[in-house]
Amino acid sequence: MKYVLNVTYGEKNNAGSKAKADVTEILTKKLLFKAIQFQQLESRAERVHLGYSKIKHVLENVHSGDTLVIQYPTYNGHTLESLLLKKLQAKHVKLIAFVHDIDVLRYEKKIFYKNVAWECRLLNKFDVIISPNSRMTQLLKRNGLVRPVVNLQVYDYLQEQSFPMRSTQFQAISFAGNLTKSTFLSKVKIPTDYLLHLYGNKPDANVLENKRVKYHGSFSPEELINVMPNGFGLVWDGPNPRELSGTMGKYLGYNNPHKVSLYLSAGLPILISDKAAISDFIISNHVGIIVNNLDELAFTLKQVSSSDFLVLQKNAQKLGGKLREGYYSQLAVQQALNML
Repeated sequence: MKYVLNVTYGEKNNAGSKAKADVTEILTKKLLFKAIQFQQLESRAERVHLGYSKIKHVLENVHSGDTLVIQYPTYNGHTLESLLLKKLQAKHVKLIAFVHDIDVLRYEKKIFYKNVAWECRLLNKFDVIISPNSRMTQLLKRNGLVRPVVNLQVYDYLQEQSFPMRSTQFQAISFAGNLTKSTFLSKVKIPTDYLLHLYGNKPDANVLENKRVKYHGSFSPEELINVMPNGFGLVWDGPNPRELSGTMGKYLGYNNPHKVSLYLSAGLPILISDKAAISDFIISNHVGIIVNNLDELAFTLKQVSSSDFLVLQKNAQKLGGKLREGYYSQLAVQQALNML
C-alpha cells in the first residue's frame, strides 16, 4: 500500500498550508495513496505528552513493504521526527521525503535544527528525497545528503475554477504574501504607468503612502486567483529592492516560492531575479522575465511589448493548467517510486 502523511495545521488564508494540502489531494486522488492524518503538535508539552500516541497511530496503519510519503518538515520537532523515522525503518516501510522547506536557511532563529548538515542527517533516514529544485539539491548534497533525489521543479496549485478573463492591458504588478516581513515594499520604485497590487496581511503605513500602491486585503489561496488583475506577479523577498538580501531574500536562492505557483495558476507571467533558484524554470518555460534590481523595473518593463506580454501570458496559462491538475507532483512521486 501507498500512504501520505497528512500533517494538518488549521490555518486560514495561508499558501503554505495549501501547498501541503494540495500534495495530499494529488496523491490520494490521482495516484491512489491513502492519507494518514497527523495533527501538528505546536508546543513542547504537546510533543512530550502526545507525540508517542501520534507515532503509534502512524505505525498502526503501515506495514512492512508499504510506502509512506512524508511532507517535510512536519513541524513536530527533531526528536519526534527522528523517533517516527526510526520506528518506520524498523518496520521496513519505504520512505519518501517530499521537501517543502529547509528552515535553517529560511529563518535566522534555529528552532528545530542547528544547520543544513543536521537536517541532511535526518533526510538520510529516507529512501528517496523529492527536492524543490536542482540548486537546493546541490546544497543538500554538499552538506551530506547521500540519498537518491528527484527534483520537483515547481509546486502545483490545484484549482477547479477556469482561468479568469484577461485583457491585453498589463500595467499591473501583483504581490501576495506576508506583507509585514516584505520590508523591500517601502523602498520599491514603481513605474509611473503601473500599479502595485498587494494581497495579504496589512503592510506598514509607509508602504500605503505610495499612491502607486493599492492594498486589497487578505484572501484565501483560491480567491486570489480571481482578484489579481492582469499583469505580472512579483517574486521578491528581504529588505532590499536592489538585490535579494537578508535571510529571506537569500532563501529564494534555494526554495520554490509558492507564490510562483499562485501567479502561474492565475495565468500571470512572473517578475523574478535570476538569483532565485526557480528562475531557471521560469526562463526555460518562457513564463516570465528577469529583474535583478527593482529600481530598474521601469526600464525592464518598457522592453516588454504587448505582443511579448501576450506570448508570456499564453505560456503562463498553459503551464498554469498543468499546476492546476497536479502534474509536477505526480511526475516527481512516480519517479521517486521507481527509485525505491
